[in-house]
Amino acid sequence: MAKNPRSRSSELTGGDGFTYEDTVAAWYLAALLREEPAPGTRGTVVRVAVQQKALGDPLDDLIVDSDEAGVRTRLSLQVKKQVTVSSSNGDFTEIIAEAVATRARPEFQVGKDRYGFIVRSISISGLENLDRIIGFATASTNGQEFVRRFAPQAEANASMIAMRDDVRSMIGPADDDAEWDFYRHFVAYRLDNLRDGEDRFVELSNRLNVVAEAPGSNIVPVVCQEVRRGESKAKVWTRNSLIADLRTKVSLRVAPTYDRDLKALSDIARNYVEEIRADIGGTTLDRDGLIEAAESAASK
Repeated sequence: MAKNPRSRSSELTGGDGFTYEDTVAAWYLAALLREEPAPGTRGTVVRVAVQQKALGDPLDDLIVDSDEAGVRTRLSLQVKKQVTVSSSNGDFTEIIAEAVATRARPEFQVGKDRYGFIVRSISISGLENLDRIIGFATASTNGQEFVRRFAPQAEANASMIAMRDDVRSMIGPADDDAEWDFYRHFVAYRLDNLRDGEDRFVELSNRLNVVAEAPGSNIVPVVCQEVRRGESKAKVWTRNSLIADLRTKVSLRVAPTYDRDLKALSDIARNYVEEIRADIGGTTLDRDGLIEAAESAASK
């Protein structure tokens, strides 16, 4: 039987009526527009999708594809306002169950794809312990090495050992290798201060303003609105489709990654223009009308 869809939170990030989940998705769409990496990706973001449960993605809030030197990888995320790393927390048990299901999918690329969650509020000590456990897994080459780190007098402290035991009961791994394998693909990020006026919201605004044609534009609400519309349709964006969606609402310039290329082209054009002589055999022609017509056409 299919699950009932999760209800969306009524807690908003600011005066525009967008949830935390909307703004996190906008963070990844900014990376898509700017052609750059984002938290958890392995390379440049090339595709962003939201609410993909009906299409078979267990971790459905945010699906991000990235490209690194021609290798395509996927990051599957659940987005939560608050999580406690414990089997007593329903949201966290759901995240672990859906991460296990994601890992089990036949199309999952072992050693490349990743899954996990992004959260606004989480215990600092809880996140630090979870990050260290994940770090132990990525620093190990097999389950035996991973498990040794939790032995008496080894690297893990008592609270990390207790957390590992608790999470292991949720993962239900077949053996130590399966537990190690789960953690080496797992990610956990805190992305806070995304309310209007807070530090990360300002950072998001600045990142998006770089690709806005008009200086000082605030296009965060525009992008968040596209996310909100997209969530009801299980929307998938590439950079081209996102630009098409935004084109009627805001004027965009090229991504910052092309700045050097544009400067090189401008320099070449300027050098060629400077080499054009203004006379032919000593006779200067009146070209003012032609120049005005060309400038008028270029400005349209």
